[in-house]
Amino acid sequence: TITPFSHRMRNMDVEAVSASILNNTQDTVLNLLREFDSEIQDLEILKRQGSDAVVYVKHKRLGLSPLSTFGDGMRRALIIGASLASVRGGILLVDEIESAIHVEALKTTFQWLQSACSNLNVQLFATTHSLEAIDALIAAAGASIDLSVYRLEQREGLSHAKAFSHEKLLMIREELGQEIRS
Repeated sequence: TITPFSHRMRNMDVEAVSASILNNTQDTVLNLLREFDSEIQDLEILKRQGSDAVVYVKHKRLGLSPLSTFGDGMRRALIIGASLASVRGGILLVDEIESAIHVEALKTTFQWLQSACSNLNVQLFATTHSLEAIDALIAAAGASIDLSVYRLEQREGLSHAKAFSHEKLLMIREELGQEIRS
């Protein structure tokens, strides 16, 4: 499970990179990060005396730079990518999937996620309150993607789920321009 603040937790990025190395999935994680910056060459974990270990990015232009200098979106992408690679054949839960990812990068991120989930046989469950994220998900989804969206509604003190198939979601948003959030 990935929370909206997982990328901000101390040493979570170090643990994610370590896991990707141990699971032999570092190339998968690097491929995601290269979707955001094609000049990323590698990731390294370095520790200076008297301080915690830190993830560094080996970059063609910038040299060796701390991951934190690339912003929260890159840190979030690293956590999602490493988590996805580590649950091959399983399920990944991501709360507020758009958290820390710039609106303009959502479609690219979702395209990568769909491809990676398919390649790694991972079922992704994600939550969002963001209409921009929903629209980016629709734009990123191809015909072969099995996409379902559920809106939770409160009726008579009980929670009910309203399901939207990919086709219905596409019609509601693109053809009718209607809101699907409650």
